[in-house]
Amino acid sequence: MALPKINTPFYELTLPSSGETVKYRPFLVKEEKILLMAMEGGKQKEISNALRQIITNCTDGAVQVDKIPMFDVVYIFLQLRIKSVEDVANVNLKCGKCGAGEVAAKIDLTKVQVEFTEEKQEFKVQLTSDIGLTLKYPTLDMVGTDEDLETAEQMFDLICRCVESIYDEEQVYNDFSQKEVNEFLEELPQEHFKKISTFFENMPKLKHTVKFTCPDCKKKNSYTLSGLQDFFESASLTTT
Repeated sequence: MALPKINTPFYELTLPSSGETVKYRPFLVKEEKILLMAMEGGKQKEISNALRQIITNCTDGAVQVDKIPMFDVVYIFLQLRIKSVEDVANVNLKCGKCGAGEVAAKIDLTKVQVEFTEEKQEFKVQLTSDIGLTLKYPTLDMVGTDEDLETAEQMFDLICRCVESIYDEEQVYNDFSQKEVNEFLEELPQEHFKKISTFFENMPKLKHTVKFTCPDCKKKNSYTLSGLQDFFESASLTTT
C-alpha cells in the first residue's frame, strides 16, 4: 500500500548573473543527509559533489551547476537554506583586536546579496590593438568549495581555465589545450596580464559584513563573510 506524500512548495529565485528565473523547492531529509555526510567526511570533493546534487535535485535539474558562475551557486544554496531551515544563521565571531573576546551573532540571510561593481564587467579583454581574449567566471567545477586561492600558482591555473577564447584580427581560437593557454599567458608582458587579473578582482561576490563590539576589550570589529566557505561553515547552514 502506497503511503501518503506531503506536497512540497516551490519558490522562485533570480540568478544574479543572468536574471533568469529558476523554480526551486526546499531541501528534504534526503538532501540534508547528503550534506551532513559530506560535511562529516570533510573532503572538498565530497562537499562539492553534495552541493551539486542538492541544487540539481531541488531545481528539478533546471540548473546545470557546473555551467553557472560560482557566485550563482552560493546564492542558490543560500536561498535553499533560507526556505529549508530559516532565514537567520548563528555564527560565533572572535575579536580581531584582542583575539580573546567572542560574540554570538545572528545573520539575517535575506540581506545577503551578490555585490557587483558599478561599471559593467566586460568579458572581452583587449590586450593589444589586434589581440585579445574572452574570459568566463569561475564555476564550482573549477574552484570547488574553497574560493580563497592560497598561492599564485593556484590563481594562475584558475585564470587559465577561465580563458574561453583568444582572438586576433584574422581568427578566433577556442580549440586549445591547457598547456597552450598556459604558455600564451606566461609570455604576456605584466601590463597585459594585469588587465586580465582586474577581471577577477572585480568579479561579483556574495558578501555580508557583520559589525560587533568585543565584550572583553570593548573595541569595535567588523567581519566580512564572502564566498561559499564562509556561508557554508561559519554560518552553520544546515542547523540553527
